[in-house]
Amino acid sequence: MNKTQEEPSYGAPLKALLDLLGERVRSASKAAPLVRKESLKSVLLLSDMFLSKAAYEWMLMTFLEVIRSSSAEDPLLMQYAVVGVCKAVAALKSDSANYSHEIVAAIDRSLKSEHSSLSVSALHGVLYLLEARSTLVFSVFFSSSFSSSSRSLNITICFC
Repeated sequence: MNKTQEEPSYGAPLKALLDLLGERVRSASKAAPLVRKESLKSVLLLSDMFLSKAAYEWMLMTFLEVIRSSSAEDPLLMQYAVVGVCKAVAALKSDSANYSHEIVAAIDRSLKSEHSSLSVSALHGVLYLLEARSTLVFSVFFSSSFSSSSRSLNITICFC
């Protein structure tokens, strides 16, 4: 088998789709909230097909922008943005030192949320960080909200 048969080439079609979704995600004033939510969800699902570091960096920056621009009371957007940021950091195998405080704060706010779907999505994000052995996860574990959230969701964590 030659190289083109072994590696799928998503190139131009995936880039065009991500550009379109990126516009929808970033246009807070133009796009309806449900369109933004579905666009975030689509990017999160498509990220399984990312082959380059640049794609995950784009995803990290785009989702961080959503976290910055969205109100904390918008669980529809935040539940996908938090998981997306954690997945991007895990895939990049870096702790994104420039954004680590912001990422931990977003996870912390999500864990404190009264919306259980947002808390659960933050825990999914933490799982991505754990799998990547990210040091960000220690900041989350030692934050005050993780212990109270884990108690409210009846979660037991075992370090082996």
